Amino acid sequence: MTQTFKLKKGEIIFEEDKIIISDKAKIQRYMSLFTSGIWMLIVLKYLLKPAESSTNSLDSFWIFLGASCNE
Repeated sequence: MTQTFKLKKGEIIFEEDKIIISDKAKIQRYMSLFTSGIWMLIVLKYLLKPAESSTNSLDSFWIFLGASCNE
């Protein structure tokens, strides 16, 4: 006998010998890893680039914003 429980962002299915959980956790995990990697590349670019007075403040703003918003 199969029982299905609908959730806000997925569902849980109980079958005779297994439990299936269907949600978007895998996609969210990969997106989090991807955005973290992008922010690391931006930081590396910022650290390895010679100092330029016109773009430093804008780069610093985006690095701070990304570090504070990333989970």
